[in-house]
Amino acid sequence: MNKKNKDKNAVLILDNLDKMPELDDYTGTDWYKVLEDIDKPELNVSESDPRHTPFGEALKLEFIFNGFNSPHTLEQLVTYWIKQRDKLIKRLKDQNINTTTLIGIDTANDILKYERATWISINKYIEHQNLFKILCESQEPPYPMTDYLTLKLNDLPNLVANFEPYYGLDVLKNYCADILDRAFHDLIDISDDAVAAILNDKGIKMDGACPTTQWKDISFLFTDPNHIEFTHDGRMEIIIASNRTGLRTNDGKYNEVHNTLMKFAIAQGQITTAMRRRVHKVNVNQKNVFRLRNWLKELTGRGDNPIKYTRTQGYVCQFNIQQAIYHITPEGYIKRDDAGIKD
Repeated sequence: MNKKNKDKNAVLILDNLDKMPELDDYTGTDWYKVLEDIDKPELNVSESDPRHTPFGEALKLEFIFNGFNSPHTLEQLVTYWIKQRDKLIKRLKDQNINTTTLIGIDTANDILKYERATWISINKYIEHQNLFKILCESQEPPYPMTDYLTLKLNDLPNLVANFEPYYGLDVLKNYCADILDRAFHDLIDISDDAVAAILNDKGIKMDGACPTTQWKDISFLFTDPNHIEFTHDGRMEIIIASNRTGLRTNDGKYNEVHNTLMKFAIAQGQITTAMRRRVHKVNVNQKNVFRLRNWLKELTGRGDNPIKYTRTQGYVCQFNIQQAIYHITPEGYIKRDDAGIKD
């Protein structure tokens, strides 16, 4: 393949009119990089050529789009990507993951990657077959055409010809539907913050950070009264106490939810009747706990009870909660571990 003019539009060139024409090099384009970066099956060009080496696989991918290749290897790519996409869609449905949650957005991004790879490969295959046909016909005399030149979508294998992006997901529907046919690799996915902003602009509320994570796998750590390390699913987020995060009042003071959460942190997640009598500053009531429960459910997206109560155990957090600020003295007083920390 001629390597001299790297053109994103895959402009055709002629080296010699008496030789097979070649497309201009497309291996440096954005759309081709998308196909290189995503996972692929081992491609079989023919049954007699089962060899699979990194170099060989790279050549097979390149040859799919050279303009005179049968749709056999393209069909293998599309079949694999559709299966991978459908596995992710099934997981969303089976686990009842709402796609306006962060975990739903992550999965939707993975789905989008397979969608785009499939969409790009089909469109570029047809485009290059047509460009090669034009080039062959422009020669004098015309270059002999191969029998399997495919010029229309309907000429492709059924699985390829009938491919449709999965628009059933809220996130894909709201911010991905109009970019699947574009060849810019920086649009293959989008950050959580950017998605949250887009959904917010459209009036769609995020449903929580970890709706399918068990409470026992969620933890909170106060490193400062104003900073909470919120850990779930192998990731750690910093929650800053503010009106926006639901932990301060409009005038900037810590609110009832923050104070109750801190009390549970001091008590390491369990406030018994005896402790409430002995340590006044960790006393909580039903109203406090009710509001904290609602805050936790909104934050995580889980609908079950995060703080359970029994007469013998008192209030027990189903998640892990700690703090590195205070300790309780034997006399029942709360003391700072670091006098330099300010509320």
